[in-house]
Amino acid sequence: MEDNLKLWDSVKATDPKYLKKVKSGGREYSAIDAYYQMEVATKKFGSYGSSWGLRNIETNFLTIGNDTLGNLKAEFYYPDGKFDIINSIKVVYKTNGYQGKEGYMKSDEDWAKKIETNTISKALSKLGFNVDVFMGKFEDNEYVQELNYIHAKVSGAVIDTEKISELIVHLKKRGISVQSVVTSYSVNHLGQLTESQYKEILGN
Repeated sequence: MEDNLKLWDSVKATDPKYLKKVKSGGREYSAIDAYYQMEVATKKFGSYGSSWGLRNIETNFLTIGNDTLGNLKAEFYYPDGKFDIINSIKVVYKTNGYQGKEGYMKSDEDWAKKIETNTISKALSKLGFNVDVFMGKFEDNEYVQELNYIHAKVSGAVIDTEKISELIVHLKKRGISVQSVVTSYSVNHLGQLTESQYKEILGN
């Protein structure tokens, strides 16, 4: 089970600075920067198009009422496998009216670029990339504080954010506070631990 979640667990947490608040349909939610996702994927898999990405892309249009949808179907591939993915976006649509004024017809000239980027983002999320955003965890203040701690810029940092996150999960399972550990090792932040100290804690 742990091996099955190895990739998922290594890419599920999002650096908060790559989030933006989006308002749509009367609600506000957090959205991830798709190019940040691609950067993380590139670190994991290699350059886009060489060992991962979209291929066999097919597009078509579907009209429903006043709206015309642009549809995309493709195969997403990566070093460990492949799967089909579909997506759609409004290409021509009627805007919402405002202050008694009727909406008007609008077309999106950038729909092809948007749907490709969005489809890559959706495919990566199925592998666990930034899935904390899609699971709505950024509505949890405690979770956000934890991520801010993990991604904080720390003077003299030795271990990376992935290892800091691993330590926090390890300590939580054992009911040990982060503060007690940093005090014990005479550091101000987990990131300042040495590699040997990091391994020692995980071994306990």
